[in-house]
Amino acid sequence: MRDVMVRNADRFDLSLPAMVRLAGDHVSVVRLAAGAPTEDGWVLVDLVDVSHSGFGFVSPVFLPNLALLQIQIPDPFGEPDDEPIFDGVVRVRRVIMTDGRPAYLVGTSTASSSELAQRQLEALMQRCATHQQRPENGSVTNA
Repeated sequence: MRDVMVRNADRFDLSLPAMVRLAGDHVSVVRLAAGAPTEDGWVLVDLVDVSHSGFGFVSPVFLPNLALLQIQIPDPFGEPDDEPIFDGVVRVRRVIMTDGRPAYLVGTSTASSSELAQRQLEALMQRCATHQQRPENGSVTNA
């Protein structure tokens, strides 16, 4: 039973574009591959899940375990210049290569303790809960 992963927070599956870049001391310590697809240090990723404890996303760039990242999630219904719906710091907890593109499934935990980031995360979770599909029996399921 030791190998069974237990989640401590509800998680919502989703599909949103997001951007990540190295944060804190890791900006000067971690070097991305020379050919990494970045724009001003930002890597475009596909967000695949969200919970109060962190995010999951697919990245075209390998990001090492324990690296600190700033993540920004633009509002999918907003204008390009609008504030992101989330802007905070996360820590990489797991990285799994998904296929030969390459693509990496990255699991993170929230590391930002700013009040603004906490409010943004709570608002994002509320939006996910509001838009989550409910099965015919009316129960809510989380992956």
